[in-house]
Amino acid sequence: MTILRTDRLILRPWRVNDPSDARALYRHASDPEVGPRAGWPAHSSVEESARIIRDVLSADLTYAIVLRASESAIADADVSCGDGRVEHDGDRDGDDDAEGYGDGEGDGYGYGRPIGSIGLKEIAGKADARELGYWIGRPYWGRGLVPEAARELMRYGFDELGLTAVYACHDVSNGQSSRVMDKLGLVRLRTDRSVPRPLLGADVRRDEVVRRMTREEWTVRGTSGITPISRSSGGSGK
Repeated sequence: MTILRTDRLILRPWRVNDPSDARALYRHASDPEVGPRAGWPAHSSVEESARIIRDVLSADLTYAIVLRASESAIADADVSCGDGRVEHDGDRDGDDDAEGYGDGEGDGYGYGRPIGSIGLKEIAGKADARELGYWIGRPYWGRGLVPEAARELMRYGFDELGLTAVYACHDVSNGQSSRVMDKLGLVRLRTDRSVPRPLLGADVRRDEVVRRMTREEWTVRGTSGITPISRSSGGSGK
């Protein structure tokens, strides 16, 4: 799978059976403010996070979001936890750094510590379209990192994979995700009512906004707007 790079980020495959990736995933996915917004429950253990990497996040076109070295240095100095506390990221889980997989670019192939995930999921009956999905850890909210990652992944999908459309969905109550999709230029198509959320519970249902960008819309609007992005790609991941 091709590794993608932007000015501040590296998008690389999740590493199955890597304890460092499992710990990094658990650090953010155990936050009850993160998963439920995206339709899945908070992780309860590092072992669960390792299983999710193996069974879910190892899918094709699913990427770990990793800070590049320069951005990581800034984040290490002052990472807000979202609840009023401030952490110094470089002080946490020192064994990650000892293994050579700390924050930043690491060995040059993007094997730093993940802070979120993003992907283009297959859509049944639409071979030339994909569904965009993403989340990022709460300390990194409000920095424009998700739009930056998403724009690069959409560029890869349209320009290099030949997709004709990218879809995305968000709960009507999720204003943050709505603003991200507005920045990306994803057009509202409809609102689906009472959509089941089986991962959150058998009886959980939510109203969901469905959006789309076509290749023609990308050509007109997709390369303008938010933080400039480098167009280079890295080597093979897995």
